[in-house]
Amino acid sequence: MKLGLRKWIKTSIFIFSFTFIVFFAMQANAGKDDNVFGWWWSDGIGWISLNNCSDPTSCSGNSYGVNINEDTNIISGHAWSDNIGWISFDQNDWSDDSSTVGPPGGFSSSGNQIGSSGWGRALNGRYFAHSSDGRDNRGGYDGWISLSGFGIDKTTDLATSLGSAFDKKVVNPLTGYGWGSNVIGWVQATSKYHKSYVSFDKKCLITDPTCAKHDHSFFEVTINSKNTATIVGGDVVNIDWEAKQTFYPTECTGSLGGNSSPYPDSDWTTKTSGWTYQTQSGTYNKIHVPPSGATTFRLTCTDNTNVYYDEVNVNASFTAGINGGACIDDLTSNPTITWTTNDPSPECVIEAMPFYADFTPYTIPSSGYLNASGSAPYTVVDTTFSTNNKNTFYKLNCRNGDTGTYEANVGPITSFTKMCSNAVDYTITKSPSSCNYLTETSDPTVYKADTMKLTLIPENFTADTDVSIDTTNGTPKGNINWAPSSQQFTYNTTSKDHNTIDADYTISFTELSKKIKSTTYNSSLNGYLIESIDLNIKATSQNTDTKKESLLYCYATCDPSDPTCKPCDPKTDPLCAPKPKTKPKYVPF
Repeated sequence: MKLGLRKWIKTSIFIFSFTFIVFFAMQANAGKDDNVFGWWWSDGIGWISLNNCSDPTSCSGNSYGVNINEDTNIISGHAWSDNIGWISFDQNDWSDDSSTVGPPGGFSSSGNQIGSSGWGRALNGRYFAHSSDGRDNRGGYDGWISLSGFGIDKTTDLATSLGSAFDKKVVNPLTGYGWGSNVIGWVQATSKYHKSYVSFDKKCLITDPTCAKHDHSFFEVTINSKNTATIVGGDVVNIDWEAKQTFYPTECTGSLGGNSSPYPDSDWTTKTSGWTYQTQSGTYNKIHVPPSGATTFRLTCTDNTNVYYDEVNVNASFTAGINGGACIDDLTSNPTITWTTNDPSPECVIEAMPFYADFTPYTIPSSGYLNASGSAPYTVVDTTFSTNNKNTFYKLNCRNGDTGTYEANVGPITSFTKMCSNAVDYTITKSPSSCNYLTETSDPTVYKADTMKLTLIPENFTADTDVSIDTTNGTPKGNINWAPSSQQFTYNTTSKDHNTIDADYTISFTELSKKIKSTTYNSSLNGYLIESIDLNIKATSQNTDTKKESLLYCYATCDPSDPTCKPCDPKTDPLCAPKPKTKPKYVPF
Protein backbone atom coordinates (compact mmCIF):
# COMPACT_ATOMS: atom_id res chain seq x y z
CA MET A 1 0.00 0.00 0.00
CA LYS A 2 2.79 2.48 0.88
CA LEU A 3 4.52 1.95 -2.47
CA GLY A 4 1.18 2.34 -4.25
CA LEU A 5 0.51 5.62 -2.54
CA ARG A 6 3.94 6.98 -3.38
CA LYS A 7 3.51 5.93 -7.03
CA TRP A 8 0.14 7.64 -7.10
CA ILE A 9 1.67 10.79 -5.60
CA LYS A 10 4.48 10.89 -8.15
CA THR A 11 2.01 10.41 -10.99
CA SER A 12 -0.28 13.15 -9.71
CA ILE A 13 2.54 15.61 -9.17
CA PHE A 14 3.54 15.34 -12.82
CA ILE A 15 -0.05 15.86 -13.91
CA PHE A 16 -0.60 18.92 -11.73
CA SER A 17 2.89 20.38 -11.50
CA PHE A 18 2.24 23.02 -14.10
CA THR A 19 -0.89 24.15 -12.25
CA PHE A 20 1.00 24.32 -8.92
CA ILE A 21 3.97 26.16 -10.33
CA VAL A 22 1.93 28.77 -12.16
CA PHE A 23 -0.43 29.28 -9.23
CA PHE A 24 2.16 29.56 -6.46
CA ALA A 25 4.69 31.41 -8.58
CA MET A 26 2.20 34.25 -8.33
CA GLN A 27 1.46 33.81 -4.61
CA ALA A 28 4.49 32.26 -2.87
CA ASN A 29 6.76 35.17 -3.66
CA ALA A 30 8.64 36.12 -0.49
CA GLY A 31 12.08 34.54 -1.01
CA LYS A 32 14.78 36.80 0.36
CA ASP A 33 12.27 38.50 2.66
CA ASP A 34 11.65 35.21 4.48
CA ASN A 35 14.02 34.18 7.22
CA VAL A 36 14.24 30.35 7.03
CA PHE A 37 17.02 28.94 4.84
CA GLY A 38 18.38 25.52 3.96
CA TRP A 39 16.80 22.07 3.52
CA TRP A 40 14.77 19.42 5.32
CA TRP A 41 15.08 15.71 4.56
CA SER A 42 12.08 13.39 4.32
CA ASP A 43 12.31 9.61 4.38
CA GLY A 44 9.40 9.44 1.95
CA ILE A 45 9.86 12.34 -0.49
CA GLY A 46 13.52 13.36 -0.16
CA TRP A 47 14.75 16.97 -0.08
CA ILE A 48 12.45 19.83 0.87
CA SER A 49 13.70 23.33 -0.04
CA LEU A 50 12.73 26.03 2.42
CA ASN A 51 13.71 29.06 0.36
CA ASN A 52 14.70 29.82 -3.22
CA CYS A 53 17.55 31.90 -1.68
CA SER A 54 20.63 30.35 -0.10
CA ASP A 55 21.11 33.56 1.90
CA PRO A 56 19.49 37.03 1.87
CA THR A 57 21.65 38.09 -1.10
CA SER A 58 21.76 34.94 -3.30
CA CYS A 59 18.47 33.83 -4.90
CA SER A 60 17.40 31.94 -8.03
CA GLY A 61 14.18 30.81 -9.73
CA ASN A 62 10.67 31.57 -8.54
CA SER A 63 10.44 33.36 -5.21
CA TYR A 64 9.18 31.37 -2.26
CA GLY A 65 10.20 30.83 1.33
CA VAL A 66 9.32 30.02 4.92
CA ASN A 67 9.19 32.56 7.75
CA ILE A 68 9.24 32.12 11.55
CA ASN A 69 8.23 34.98 13.84
CA GLU A 70 10.93 35.51 16.44
CA ASP A 71 8.58 36.51 19.24
CA THR A 72 5.71 34.01 18.65
CA ASN A 73 7.39 31.09 16.80
CA ILE A 74 4.49 31.20 14.30
CA ILE A 75 5.57 29.66 10.99
CA SER A 76 4.21 30.72 7.59
CA GLY A 77 5.09 30.65 3.91
CA HIS A 78 5.83 27.81 1.44
CA ALA A 79 8.46 25.11 0.90
CA TRP A 80 9.06 23.05 -2.27
CA SER A 81 9.66 19.37 -2.94
CA ASP A 82 10.55 18.11 -6.40
CA ASN A 83 8.61 14.93 -5.61
CA ILE A 84 5.52 16.29 -3.92
CA GLY A 85 5.27 19.96 -4.91
CA TRP A 86 4.30 22.82 -2.64
CA ILE A 87 4.16 22.48 1.12
CA SER A 88 2.25 25.33 2.77
CA PHE A 89 2.42 26.59 6.35
CA ASP A 90 -0.42 29.08 5.79
CA GLN A 91 -3.84 28.10 7.13
CA ASN A 92 -5.58 29.78 4.22
CA ASP A 93 -4.11 27.15 1.87
CA TRP A 94 -5.23 24.11 3.83
CA SER A 95 -8.92 23.68 2.92
CA ASP A 96 -9.89 20.71 0.77
CA ASP A 97 -11.50 21.13 -2.63
CA SER A 98 -14.70 19.64 -1.33
CA SER A 99 -14.90 20.89 2.22
CA THR A 100 -12.95 22.79 4.89
CA VAL A 101 -10.77 20.34 6.76
CA GLY A 102 -8.38 21.19 9.59
CA PRO A 103 -5.26 19.33 10.67
CA PRO A 104 -5.67 16.16 12.68
CA GLY A 105 -5.10 17.98 15.95
CA GLY A 106 -7.33 20.89 15.02
CA PHE A 107 -6.41 24.56 14.71
CA SER A 108 -4.55 26.15 17.65
CA SER A 109 -5.85 29.37 19.14
CA SER A 110 -2.24 30.53 19.61
CA GLY A 111 -1.45 30.25 15.91
CA ASN A 112 0.59 27.90 13.76
CA GLN A 113 3.66 27.59 16.00
CA ILE A 114 6.65 25.47 15.12
CA GLY A 115 7.70 23.23 17.98
CA SER A 116 4.24 23.36 19.52
CA SER A 117 0.91 22.78 17.78
CA GLY A 118 2.02 23.82 14.31
CA TRP A 119 1.38 22.09 10.98
CA GLY A 120 2.42 22.17 7.36
CA ARG A 121 0.50 20.60 4.47
CA ALA A 122 1.63 19.17 1.16
CA LEU A 123 -0.95 20.77 -1.06
CA ASN A 124 -1.28 17.81 -3.40
CA GLY A 125 -2.90 16.06 -0.45
CA ARG A 126 -5.90 18.32 -0.63
CA TYR A 127 -6.55 17.99 -4.41
CA PHE A 128 -8.55 15.21 -6.01
CA ALA A 129 -9.33 13.83 -2.58
CA HIS A 130 -12.66 12.50 -3.77
CA SER A 131 -13.94 10.89 -6.98
CA SER A 132 -17.25 11.81 -8.55
CA ASP A 133 -19.01 9.16 -6.51
CA GLY A 134 -17.57 10.54 -3.27
CA ARG A 135 -14.91 7.94 -2.65
CA ASP A 136 -11.57 9.04 -1.14
CA ASN A 137 -8.87 8.35 -3.74
CA ARG A 138 -5.90 9.10 -1.46
CA GLY A 139 -5.82 5.89 0.50
CA GLY A 140 -5.48 7.81 3.76
CA TYR A 141 -2.85 10.29 2.50
CA ASP A 142 -3.82 13.91 3.31
CA GLY A 143 -0.46 15.76 3.15
CA TRP A 144 -0.35 16.89 6.79
CA ILE A 145 3.08 17.33 8.48
CA SER A 146 3.20 17.78 12.26
CA LEU A 147 5.79 20.36 13.39
CA SER A 148 5.57 19.67 17.12
CA GLY A 149 8.89 17.79 17.08
CA PHE A 150 10.86 20.70 15.63
CA GLY A 151 12.74 23.26 17.71
CA ILE A 152 14.94 26.38 17.44
CA ASP A 153 18.34 26.26 19.08
CA LYS A 154 18.58 29.86 20.29
CA THR A 155 21.79 29.17 22.18
CA THR A 156 23.74 28.77 18.92
CA ASP A 157 24.47 31.60 16.48
CA LEU A 158 25.67 30.57 13.00
CA ALA A 159 25.87 34.13 11.62
CA THR A 160 29.66 34.42 11.63
CA SER A 161 30.20 31.08 9.95
CA LEU A 162 27.66 31.86 7.20
CA GLY A 163 29.43 34.97 5.92
CA SER A 164 28.73 38.68 5.41
CA ALA A 165 25.22 38.12 4.01
CA PHE A 166 24.13 37.53 7.61
CA ASP A 167 25.79 40.64 9.10
CA LYS A 168 23.66 42.17 11.85
CA LYS A 169 21.71 38.89 12.07
CA VAL A 170 21.35 36.15 14.66
CA VAL A 171 21.12 32.77 12.92
CA ASN A 172 19.74 29.84 14.95
CA PRO A 173 19.73 26.24 13.67
CA LEU A 174 16.44 24.34 13.44
CA THR A 175 16.47 21.00 15.26
CA GLY A 176 14.35 17.88 15.66
CA TYR A 177 11.86 16.00 13.45
CA GLY A 178 8.44 16.47 11.94
CA TRP A 179 6.04 13.63 11.04
CA GLY A 180 4.22 13.31 7.73
CA SER A 181 2.35 9.99 8.19
CA ASN A 182 2.68 7.02 5.86
CA VAL A 183 3.83 8.86 2.70
CA ILE A 184 6.10 11.68 3.77
CA GLY A 185 7.37 9.98 6.91
CA TRP A 186 9.90 11.56 9.22
CA VAL A 187 11.13 15.04 8.24
CA GLN A 188 14.57 15.89 9.67
CA ALA A 189 15.60 19.53 10.25
CA THR A 190 19.38 19.13 10.53
CA SER A 191 21.96 16.36 10.18
CA LYS A 192 25.66 16.09 9.42
CA TYR A 193 24.73 16.13 5.71
CA HIS A 194 22.38 19.12 5.70
CA LYS A 195 21.09 21.94 7.82
CA SER A 196 18.26 24.41 8.10
CA TYR A 197 18.27 27.59 10.11
CA VAL A 198 16.26 30.69 10.85
CA SER A 199 17.72 34.20 10.65
CA PHE A 200 16.52 36.94 12.98
CA ASP A 201 17.54 40.60 12.99
CA LYS A 202 20.08 41.28 15.70
CA LYS A 203 18.21 43.26 18.30
CA CYS A 204 19.59 46.68 19.02
CA LEU A 205 19.90 46.74 22.78
CA ILE A 206 19.78 50.02 24.64
CA THR A 207 23.09 49.07 26.23
CA ASP A 208 24.80 48.76 22.81
CA PRO A 209 25.68 52.27 21.56
CA THR A 210 26.98 50.95 18.23
CA CYS A 211 23.56 50.09 16.87
CA ALA A 212 21.62 53.13 18.11
CA LYS A 213 20.41 55.49 15.38
CA HIS A 214 20.78 59.27 15.41
CA ASP A 215 17.83 60.67 13.48
CA HIS A 216 16.00 63.86 14.44
CA SER A 217 13.00 62.81 12.39
CA PHE A 218 12.38 60.11 15.04
CA PHE A 219 13.98 61.42 18.23
CA GLU A 220 15.37 64.75 19.48
CA VAL A 221 16.75 66.16 22.74
CA THR A 222 16.84 69.94 23.34
CA ILE A 223 17.32 72.71 25.88
CA ASN A 224 14.99 75.62 25.12
CA SER A 225 14.39 74.08 21.66
CA LYS A 226 18.11 74.08 20.87
CA ASN A 227 20.81 71.41 20.78
CA THR A 228 23.36 73.60 22.61
CA ALA A 229 23.24 75.84 25.66
CA THR A 230 25.62 78.23 27.44
CA ILE A 231 25.05 78.70 31.15
CA VAL A 232 26.63 80.14 34.26
CA GLY A 233 28.56 77.51 36.19
CA GLY A 234 26.36 76.24 38.98
CA ASP A 235 23.08 76.67 37.12
CA VAL A 236 20.83 73.69 36.44
CA VAL A 237 19.08 72.96 33.15
CA ASN A 238 15.82 71.42 32.01
CA ILE A 239 16.34 68.92 29.20
CA ASP A 240 13.39 68.14 26.90
CA TRP A 241 13.00 65.10 24.66
CA GLU A 242 10.54 64.25 21.91
CA ALA A 243 9.87 61.01 20.03
CA LYS A 244 8.26 61.27 16.60
CA GLN A 245 6.40 59.26 13.98
CA THR A 246 5.98 55.62 15.05
CA PHE A 247 8.64 55.70 17.78
CA TYR A 248 7.12 55.24 21.26
CA PRO A 249 9.96 54.69 23.76
CA THR A 250 9.47 52.23 26.59
CA GLU A 251 12.87 52.70 28.20
CA CYS A 252 15.55 55.41 28.25
CA THR A 253 18.99 55.84 29.73
CA GLY A 254 21.26 58.87 30.03
CA SER A 255 25.02 59.14 29.72
CA LEU A 256 27.58 61.91 30.07
CA GLY A 257 30.42 62.91 27.79
CA GLY A 258 33.00 65.67 27.60
CA ASN A 259 33.96 67.45 30.79
CA SER A 260 31.97 65.14 33.09
CA SER A 261 34.79 64.34 35.53
CA PRO A 262 33.69 66.80 38.24
CA TYR A 263 30.34 64.98 38.47
CA PRO A 264 30.95 61.37 37.44
CA ASP A 265 27.70 60.39 39.21
CA SER A 266 25.58 63.21 37.86
CA ASP A 267 21.86 63.08 38.56
CA TRP A 268 21.42 62.97 34.77
CA THR A 269 22.19 59.25 34.80
CA THR A 270 19.87 58.55 37.74
CA LYS A 271 16.98 60.72 36.61
CA THR A 272 16.95 59.25 33.10
CA SER A 273 17.04 55.57 34.02
CA GLY A 274 13.85 53.54 33.85
CA TRP A 275 10.63 53.42 31.88
CA THR A 276 8.80 56.20 30.08
CA TYR A 277 5.60 54.21 29.55
CA GLN A 278 5.34 54.62 25.79
CA THR A 279 4.94 58.40 25.79
CA GLN A 280 6.38 60.57 23.03
CA SER A 281 7.72 63.57 24.98
CA GLY A 282 9.01 64.55 28.37
CA THR A 283 11.26 66.83 30.42
CA TYR A 284 14.01 66.07 32.91
CA ASN A 285 14.00 69.01 35.32
CA LYS A 286 16.89 70.65 37.17
CA ILE A 287 19.75 68.59 35.82
CA HIS A 288 23.09 69.39 37.47
CA VAL A 289 25.84 70.57 35.12
CA PRO A 290 29.60 70.44 35.81
CA PRO A 291 30.61 74.01 36.79
CA SER A 292 33.06 74.58 33.94
CA GLY A 293 33.79 73.35 30.46
CA ALA A 294 31.69 71.53 27.86
CA THR A 295 29.50 68.58 28.82
CA THR A 296 27.48 66.35 26.49
CA PHE A 297 24.18 64.98 27.79
CA ARG A 298 23.10 61.96 25.73
CA LEU A 299 19.71 60.28 25.98
CA THR A 300 19.20 56.83 24.42
CA CYS A 301 15.71 55.32 24.16
CA THR A 302 14.19 52.12 22.83
CA ASP A 303 10.73 50.80 21.95
CA ASN A 304 12.08 47.22 22.22
CA THR A 305 12.62 47.17 18.45
CA ASN A 306 14.51 50.33 17.54
CA VAL A 307 17.00 52.38 19.51
CA TYR A 308 17.50 56.10 18.91
CA TYR A 309 19.69 58.64 20.67
CA ASP A 310 20.27 62.35 20.66
CA GLU A 311 22.36 64.73 22.75
CA VAL A 312 22.75 68.32 23.83
CA ASN A 313 26.00 70.13 24.53
CA VAL A 314 26.17 72.50 27.51
CA ASN A 315 29.02 74.96 28.00
CA ALA A 316 29.34 76.20 31.58
CA SER A 317 31.58 78.90 32.99
CA PHE A 318 31.63 80.94 36.16
CA THR A 319 33.91 83.96 36.11
CA ALA A 320 34.46 86.78 38.56
CA GLY A 321 37.07 89.50 38.74
CA ILE A 322 37.93 92.62 40.68
CA ASN A 323 38.78 95.36 38.22
CA GLY A 324 39.29 98.25 40.50
CA GLY A 325 40.47 99.55 43.72
CA ALA A 326 41.32 102.94 42.33
CA CYS A 327 44.10 104.15 44.57
CA ILE A 328 43.46 107.53 46.15
CA ASP A 329 45.75 110.52 46.19
CA ASP A 330 44.17 113.06 48.52
CA LEU A 331 44.36 110.77 51.61
CA THR A 332 40.77 111.61 52.63
CA SER A 333 38.46 109.84 50.16
CA ASN A 334 37.24 106.28 50.49
CA PRO A 335 38.22 104.03 47.57
CA THR A 336 35.65 102.74 45.05
CA ILE A 337 36.04 99.06 44.21
CA THR A 338 34.89 97.85 40.78
CA TRP A 339 34.08 94.17 40.19
CA THR A 340 32.39 91.98 37.63
CA THR A 341 31.00 88.47 37.10
CA ASN A 342 29.11 86.61 34.35
CA ASP A 343 26.42 85.61 36.84
CA PRO A 344 23.32 87.78 36.23
CA SER A 345 22.32 87.32 39.88
CA PRO A 346 25.69 87.50 41.60
CA GLU A 347 26.48 86.78 45.21
CA CYS A 348 29.89 88.17 46.08
CA VAL A 349 31.83 89.51 49.02
CA ILE A 350 34.98 91.68 49.08
CA GLU A 351 37.59 90.98 51.71
CA ALA A 352 39.67 94.00 52.78
CA MET A 353 43.06 93.34 54.37
CA PRO A 354 44.84 96.42 55.73
CA PHE A 355 48.58 95.92 55.47
CA TYR A 356 49.76 96.48 59.01
CA ALA A 357 49.76 94.33 62.08
CA ASP A 358 47.34 96.14 64.39
CA PHE A 359 44.37 96.25 62.02
CA THR A 360 41.74 93.53 61.68
CA PRO A 361 40.58 92.48 58.18
CA TYR A 362 36.98 93.30 57.31
CA THR A 363 34.48 92.46 54.57
CA ILE A 364 32.30 94.51 52.24
CA PRO A 365 29.46 94.27 53.11
CA SER A 366 30.06 93.63 56.77
CA SER A 367 27.80 90.53 56.72
CA GLY A 368 26.34 88.35 54.01
CA TYR A 369 26.97 88.75 50.28
CA LEU A 370 26.66 91.59 47.79
CA ASN A 371 23.48 90.96 45.81
CA ALA A 372 24.16 93.34 42.97
CA SER A 373 21.48 94.72 40.69
CA GLY A 374 21.77 95.93 37.14
CA SER A 375 24.56 94.68 34.95
CA ALA A 376 28.32 94.34 35.36
CA PRO A 377 30.63 96.02 36.13
CA TYR A 378 29.45 96.69 39.69
CA THR A 379 30.92 99.21 42.14
CA VAL A 380 31.08 99.47 45.90
CA VAL A 381 32.67 102.12 48.17
CA ASP A 382 34.86 100.99 51.07
CA THR A 383 33.43 103.18 53.82
CA THR A 384 35.54 101.40 56.44
CA PHE A 385 38.76 102.52 54.81
CA SER A 386 41.13 104.24 57.25
CA THR A 387 43.23 107.16 56.07
CA ASN A 388 45.88 106.07 58.55
CA ASN A 389 46.43 102.82 56.71
CA LYS A 390 49.55 102.33 54.68
CA ASN A 391 48.09 99.83 52.17
CA THR A 392 44.84 97.91 51.94
CA PHE A 393 44.50 94.85 49.72
CA TYR A 394 41.16 93.70 48.37
CA LYS A 395 40.05 90.21 47.35
CA LEU A 396 36.78 89.25 45.64
CA ASN A 397 34.91 86.02 46.50
CA CYS A 398 31.83 84.98 44.50
CA ARG A 399 29.60 81.93 44.78
CA ASN A 400 26.70 80.42 42.88
CA GLY A 401 24.40 77.80 44.24
CA ASP A 402 24.02 77.50 47.98
CA THR A 403 21.13 79.91 48.57
CA GLY A 404 18.46 77.88 46.79
CA THR A 405 18.48 79.96 43.60
CA TYR A 406 20.36 77.12 41.96
CA GLU A 407 20.65 73.53 43.04
CA ALA A 408 24.32 73.11 42.16
CA ASN A 409 26.71 74.70 44.66
CA VAL A 410 29.71 76.27 42.94
CA GLY A 411 32.15 78.52 44.68
CA PRO A 412 33.59 80.47 46.05
CA ILE A 413 35.51 81.65 43.02
CA THR A 414 38.21 84.11 44.04
CA SER A 415 39.79 86.95 42.13
CA PHE A 416 42.86 88.29 43.83
CA THR A 417 44.03 91.60 44.97
CA LYS A 418 43.87 95.20 44.01
CA MET A 419 45.42 97.72 46.36
CA CYS A 420 44.50 101.15 47.62
CA SER A 421 46.92 103.15 49.70
CA ASN A 422 47.10 106.45 51.58
CA ALA A 423 50.92 106.40 51.86
CA VAL A 424 53.66 106.48 49.24
CA ASP A 425 55.51 103.31 48.44
CA TYR A 426 57.79 101.86 45.79
CA THR A 427 59.13 98.52 44.64
CA ILE A 428 62.62 97.53 43.48
CA THR A 429 63.56 94.98 40.87
CA LYS A 430 67.06 93.93 39.91
CA SER A 431 68.71 92.19 36.99
CA PRO A 432 70.23 89.69 37.19
CA SER A 433 67.79 88.61 39.85
CA SER A 434 70.31 86.39 41.71
CA CYS A 435 74.10 86.30 41.34
CA ASN A 436 76.13 88.66 39.21
CA TYR A 437 79.10 86.54 38.03
CA LEU A 438 82.60 88.05 37.89
CA THR A 439 84.79 88.01 34.80
CA GLU A 440 88.48 88.63 34.18
CA THR A 441 90.02 91.94 33.21
CA SER A 442 93.32 92.70 31.54
CA ASP A 443 94.79 92.98 35.01
CA PRO A 444 95.17 89.36 36.29
CA THR A 445 94.57 90.58 39.85
CA VAL A 446 91.33 92.46 39.09
CA TYR A 447 87.93 90.89 38.32
CA LYS A 448 84.88 92.82 37.36
CA ALA A 449 81.14 92.14 37.57
CA ASP A 450 78.73 93.01 34.83
CA THR A 451 76.46 95.92 35.52
CA MET A 452 73.73 95.20 38.08
CA LYS A 453 70.50 96.90 36.98
CA LEU A 454 68.09 98.22 39.60
CA THR A 455 64.67 99.70 38.79
CA LEU A 456 62.73 101.68 41.39
CA ILE A 457 58.97 101.88 40.71
CA PRO A 458 56.93 104.41 42.77
CA GLU A 459 53.33 104.14 43.99
CA ASN A 460 50.98 106.92 45.07
CA PHE A 461 53.44 109.77 45.27
CA THR A 462 51.81 113.18 45.29
CA ALA A 463 55.00 115.26 44.85
CA ASP A 464 58.58 115.04 43.68
CA THR A 465 60.56 112.84 46.09
CA ASP A 466 64.33 112.53 46.59
CA VAL A 467 65.97 109.12 46.77
CA SER A 468 69.07 108.31 48.83
CA ILE A 469 71.17 105.17 49.16
CA ASP A 470 73.82 103.84 51.52
CA THR A 471 75.79 100.61 51.80
CA THR A 472 75.42 98.98 55.21
CA ASN A 473 77.17 95.66 54.58
CA GLY A 474 80.04 94.47 52.38
CA THR A 475 83.61 95.76 52.09
CA PRO A 476 84.63 94.88 48.56
CA LYS A 477 88.27 95.12 47.53
CA GLY A 478 88.06 97.47 44.59
CA ASN A 479 85.95 100.20 43.04
CA ILE A 480 82.19 100.73 43.44
CA ASN A 481 80.08 102.87 41.12
CA TRP A 482 76.45 103.87 41.82
CA ALA A 483 74.93 105.67 38.84
CA PRO A 484 71.15 106.26 38.99
CA SER A 485 69.45 107.95 36.05
CA SER A 486 67.87 110.31 38.53
CA GLN A 487 68.09 110.99 42.25
CA GLN A 488 64.37 111.80 42.39
CA PHE A 489 60.89 110.43 41.67
CA THR A 490 59.12 113.12 39.69
CA TYR A 491 55.36 113.65 39.84
CA ASN A 492 53.13 115.05 37.09
CA THR A 493 50.28 116.96 38.73
CA THR A 494 48.15 116.84 35.57
CA SER A 495 48.36 113.17 34.62
CA LYS A 496 49.30 112.04 38.14
CA ASP A 497 51.96 109.82 36.63
CA HIS A 498 55.26 108.99 38.32
CA ASN A 499 58.56 108.22 36.68
CA THR A 500 60.74 105.24 37.54
CA ILE A 501 64.42 105.38 38.47
CA ASP A 502 66.95 103.11 36.80
CA ALA A 503 70.29 102.67 38.51
CA ASP A 504 73.47 100.84 37.50
CA TYR A 505 75.62 99.33 40.23
CA THR A 506 79.08 98.18 39.12
CA ILE A 507 82.03 96.85 41.13
CA SER A 508 85.58 95.63 40.56
CA PHE A 509 87.35 93.10 42.78
CA THR A 510 91.02 92.58 43.60
CA GLU A 511 92.73 89.70 45.39
CA LEU A 512 90.08 87.37 44.06
CA SER A 513 92.23 84.26 44.66
CA LYS A 514 92.32 84.86 48.36
CA LYS A 515 88.62 85.54 48.38
CA ILE A 516 87.76 82.26 46.65
CA LYS A 517 90.02 80.15 48.84
CA SER A 518 88.19 81.41 51.90
CA THR A 519 84.72 80.87 50.39
CA THR A 520 82.62 77.72 50.30
CA TYR A 521 81.24 76.55 46.97
CA ASN A 522 77.45 77.16 46.73
CA SER A 523 75.72 74.57 44.52
CA SER A 524 72.47 76.57 44.26
CA LEU A 525 74.43 79.51 42.84
CA ASN A 526 76.70 77.38 40.64
CA GLY A 527 79.75 79.08 42.09
CA TYR A 528 81.29 80.90 45.04
CA LEU A 529 79.47 83.76 46.74
CA ILE A 530 82.24 86.40 46.81
CA GLU A 531 80.26 89.36 48.16
CA SER A 532 76.80 90.27 49.39
CA ILE A 533 76.24 94.01 49.51
CA ASP A 534 73.14 95.33 51.27
CA LEU A 535 71.72 98.60 49.98
CA ASN A 536 69.37 100.79 51.99
CA ILE A 537 67.26 102.90 49.61
CA LYS A 538 64.98 105.61 50.94
CA ALA A 539 62.60 108.14 49.45
CA THR A 540 63.15 111.06 51.79
CA SER A 541 59.66 112.54 51.99
CA GLN A 542 56.00 111.51 52.49
CA ASN A 543 56.77 108.96 55.19
CA THR A 544 58.16 106.17 53.05
CA ASP A 545 59.95 103.22 54.60
CA THR A 546 63.54 102.34 53.86
CA LYS A 547 63.88 99.43 51.43
CA LYS A 548 66.70 96.93 51.71
CA GLU A 549 68.12 95.20 48.65
CA SER A 550 70.94 92.61 48.64
CA LEU A 551 73.30 92.46 45.67
CA LEU A 552 75.11 89.14 45.25
CA TYR A 553 78.44 88.75 43.44
CA CYS A 554 79.69 85.29 42.64
CA TYR A 555 82.58 83.57 40.90
CA ALA A 556 82.06 80.43 38.77
CA THR A 557 84.77 78.06 37.53
CA CYS A 558 83.11 77.97 34.10
CA ASP A 559 80.73 80.09 32.10
CA PRO A 560 77.37 79.91 33.94
CA SER A 561 75.55 80.59 30.64
CA ASP A 562 76.94 77.32 29.28
CA PRO A 563 74.38 74.54 29.99
CA THR A 564 77.24 72.06 30.43
CA CYS A 565 78.82 74.22 33.11
CA LYS A 566 79.54 72.18 36.23
CA PRO A 567 81.80 74.27 38.50
CA CYS A 568 84.43 72.45 40.47
CA ASP A 569 85.99 73.14 43.88
CA PRO A 570 89.69 74.19 43.56
CA LYS A 571 90.33 73.29 47.18
CA THR A 572 89.42 69.64 46.66
CA ASP A 573 89.65 69.07 42.88
CA PRO A 574 93.24 69.14 41.46
CA LEU A 575 91.84 69.79 37.98
CA CYS A 576 90.77 73.19 39.20
CA ALA A 577 94.34 74.13 40.27
CA PRO A 578 96.18 76.84 38.23
CA LYS A 579 98.50 75.75 35.47
CA PRO A 580 102.03 77.21 35.10
CA LYS A 581 102.30 80.44 33.10
CA THR A 582 98.86 80.07 31.54
CA LYS A 583 95.57 80.73 33.10
CA PRO A 584 92.45 79.54 31.23
CA LYS A 585 89.45 81.79 31.30
CA TYR A 586 87.29 81.41 34.41
CA VAL A 587 90.14 79.59 36.28
CA PRO A 588 92.07 82.38 38.03
CA PHE A 589 94.60 80.44 40.08
